[in-house]
Amino acid sequence: MTKKYISLIIFSALSVLFISCNTNYEQIYDGPHTLTGAPIPEKIKKSQDVTATADPAVVQGKAVGTISSVNYPKKEVIVNQNNVVELGSVVYVIIDNREILMTVSFPMMSSFKCLIVPNQMKYFKDLKKGMTVYIKQ
Repeated sequence: MTKKYISLIIFSALSVLFISCNTNYEQIYDGPHTLTGAPIPEKIKKSQDVTATADPAVVQGKAVGTISSVNYPKKEVIVNQNNVVELGSVVYVIIDNREILMTVSFPMMSSFKCLIVPNQMKYFKDLKKGMTVYIKQ
């Protein structure tokens, strides 16, 4: 009886491992505050492949604050806010004429936490303290 339970547990664990290793499931930004496993929309594909130029290709929006700290292990950004920002709002910083999108995950009185969208995670190391944060309108 014990051997049956052990073999059932091992079989279940191997099945879960096999299924999780063989899925091409990527979370992407798909709107103000939703993450789905859908294919990457064309507008996001184009926005992440923008090349840096001498022209200011990215227009700065309304500034809502500055980055006060970047938590690299948790992949969180803390922003001191100038204006009130709601949960789920899309904010961004500009690095090399690219908009690095983030979603507000925890608004507070004088600051808010945000998470960078998954398909732009390669730019996370470029975020630095003191960068101006803008809101997407």
